[in-house]
Amino acid sequence: MIGKETDSVNGKSITIDDLCKFDFERVLSRQGKSSDEIAANTCEDYSKNFIEEAKLAADNGDEKRVTICELFGTLTSIRFQFNDTINDGFPSPRIMDEHVELLKEYVHKLLDSELRARVADFLWKQRGDKSFQFAELAVDAYFDSATIFNIHTLSYERTRRIERGFQIAASLGRNGHKYQHAVKFIEEQIQIMKDADILTGPPHLMRLLQEQHEGDPGHYASYAIHLADSFESIDDWEGARSLWRIAERWHELAKDAEAAHTARLRSAQTYEPEAKYLLALEKPNFFKVIHTLQCGIEALKRAKAQKNKIDRVHTLLLECQEKNDDFKQFSHSVDITGIVNSYRESFSGLSPKDVLLQLAIEISSPSYESLKQEAEKHHRDFPIQFFGTRVRMDSRGRTVGKSHDFSIQNTMYSNAILYQNLIAQSLIAPVIQQLNQEHCVSLDDFFDIVKNNPFIPTGRQRVFIWGLYHGCMLDFMLASHLLIPQLENSIRYVLGQYNVITTSINQDGIQEQFSLHQLLYNVPEVTKIFGDDLVFDLQGLFLERFGSNLRNLLTHGLLNDDRFLSGPIVYAWGTIVRMICMPILGKRVRDSNDNG
Repeated sequence: MIGKETDSVNGKSITIDDLCKFDFERVLSRQGKSSDEIAANTCEDYSKNFIEEAKLAADNGDEKRVTICELFGTLTSIRFQFNDTINDGFPSPRIMDEHVELLKEYVHKLLDSELRARVADFLWKQRGDKSFQFAELAVDAYFDSATIFNIHTLSYERTRRIERGFQIAASLGRNGHKYQHAVKFIEEQIQIMKDADILTGPPHLMRLLQEQHEGDPGHYASYAIHLADSFESIDDWEGARSLWRIAERWHELAKDAEAAHTARLRSAQTYEPEAKYLLALEKPNFFKVIHTLQCGIEALKRAKAQKNKIDRVHTLLLECQEKNDDFKQFSHSVDITGIVNSYRESFSGLSPKDVLLQLAIEISSPSYESLKQEAEKHHRDFPIQFFGTRVRMDSRGRTVGKSHDFSIQNTMYSNAILYQNLIAQSLIAPVIQQLNQEHCVSLDDFFDIVKNNPFIPTGRQRVFIWGLYHGCMLDFMLASHLLIPQLENSIRYVLGQYNVITTSINQDGIQEQFSLHQLLYNVPEVTKIFGDDLVFDLQGLFLERFGSNLRNLLTHGLLNDDRFLSGPIVYAWGTIVRMICMPILGKRVRDSNDNG
């Protein structure tokens, strides 16, 4: 069947005649869907069909059919990522040379435009002889495929195919007939969506035109403003901001500085009503509200808004900070304003990559010895507090930890949470906010960090890139789900480089990988490699009930939405960033010493 990560396709030799006889139409619709549903199928859907068909063919001993299904199953199984410029859309699978030649001969005969676009795109990416012919074929096929998707319910699928078609057409040259055809097609699609009152597709298509300086700025600026007003009317403030930025860009292209400034100001003014909308929710997330207002103040300053408007948002920010329990936990005991401003200043002007590398330097685990001394002193000074049963409860009042003799170790884990919150609020969150104010962060910014990184196993780079990216977008919900499960495997991967055994054989003779708990508690080499402070930090952060216990809470679905903006979650992301960057920083030090 399709091999690991669809790297290659092997099997019995097939001919062009075999492909001509293959019943593609039946296989593509083999799940028995209605005609409307079939029309909405994507390559990802087709991949499942080919895989299932390959299984049936294998059971019947039809090796040629198995080979054909594996070939097309491989081509259709790659998930397309249009904002992944590292891989130019999608990573090309490795296909046997003889099969590539067959595809070149047969691609024109494929009737399904979705499948034809994928195969033609693959052949174009091979950059072989006459590959421009496949590029032109891919452009037409993507546009044909786009129009199949329902404009009301599947506008996203429609626009992503238009984008890829336009991307290929532009690569063939702006003077080429395919490029001009693509521009015309996009403008026609925008008009169709406009007539149908579609909100979600036109913004993306207008950005495509803007990137190539195409389209009538006056006409589209007016349309973008209309869409921005529509998004505001349904409380979609992020969507409204996106449209105001698009309108601003149209005005810039029209060289209308005054109109561009007005659009920029309207964009900045969306943060205040968004914060008020969030505050009106039954259980407002004050961390998110505060972040929204902070961004609003910065946006208003950059838009040169009137002082009274900035002061009004600032007053609301102060009120929310007073209500925020997490913020009060530190503001009453430690004034972190100076620390925050100092970090913001020191990180200002750095590239996204250097921001993460500098964060890795600034973030450090609390000293094991200091935590121990503090806990011992507390036990000596207040011994009565530690007699009897000590209970740890979650946010819903459920008991998640109980100790009849609250140990020094448990006190250390509890005290470490205070440190995690402080680092998250004084360093990580402000620096990421500063980063977003100065840069439009993209996936490309982190490619050099994950490339050939000794902490990241082969085949996991994309997971880490997305995890870093979502953290820099302050979307710690997605970042946590991506990175925290990878931590265990990465530690095993590092240990493997030191020839440390990280598996065991159970009573049934089955080889099992060490869990994160086994790695951090039972493998002494972990401490030698990562150090006492970091290992203890990881234990409390991810595993201990009297610590933050994030791995267990995440794995078992016990984290509420608001917990993904809590200090420990933010700190966990920063800690993993630190572990990712350690090898890079270490190499810099070695290179500096060698050159010194």
